[in-house]
Amino acid sequence: MIETILFVISSFWVGLSGAVVPGPMLTVTISDSVKKGFIAGPIIVLGHITTELALIIVILAGLGWIIGSQPAALIIGIIGGSVLLFMGYEISRSNEKLSDIIS
Repeated sequence: MIETILFVISSFWVGLSGAVVPGPMLTVTISDSVKKGFIAGPIIVLGHITTELALIIVILAGLGWIIGSQPAALIIGIIGGSVLLFMGYEISRSNEKLSDIIS
């Protein structure tokens, strides 16, 4: 019983930390909302849900050890870092366009 309570508490804190701390998801949501309007939010949420659901299915299928392996961590780190660099580049490039609109 105590394990379940600790699991719920730790899950809550992990979820809260992802929701409270601004990060790439918030940056993309704000950037795309300026460009595409209201529809950007639901599309981003749908993409995030799809990714999370795929991870849950992999873990429930007993393949969680693959995600936690060293090669997977390296691949996820390289792909994730590349995507973050690309997103930062695209947002910084679009900054000139946004400043033209504002002024």
